Formats: sequence, structure tokens, C-alpha cells
Amino acid sequence: MQVKDLTVHEPKLLIQETVDKTIQSLLFDQNESRDPDEGKQIKPEVQEQLLKSLK
Repeated sequence: MQVKDLTVHEPKLLIQETVDKTIQSLLFDQNESRDPDEGKQIKPEVQEQLLKSLK
């Protein structure tokens, strides 16, 4: 599939899926050491807001 073949709605879905996976990876993948803030706590209200944004 090429970008030119996508409908207007499909790029938005692809971007949303990428953002969702990135947020989930940052919040839940404890084995990843790419995060410069590793070991720091996320405020509960920030985590709650991020989780709500995934729904």
C-alpha cells in the first residue's frame, strides 16, 4: 500500500495508532531503557489523563 492509495481517514488512524503505541510503550514497557526519565515517577493525574486519551 502506498500513501497515495490511502483514504483521507486512514492517515489519521495510522498516526493515532502510532501515538497510542508510543504512549503505552513509555508507560508500561519497563524493560526499555530509552527513556531519559527512567526511574522518575509520573504524577497520578498525568498518568490518568494519558490513559484516558487512549480510549
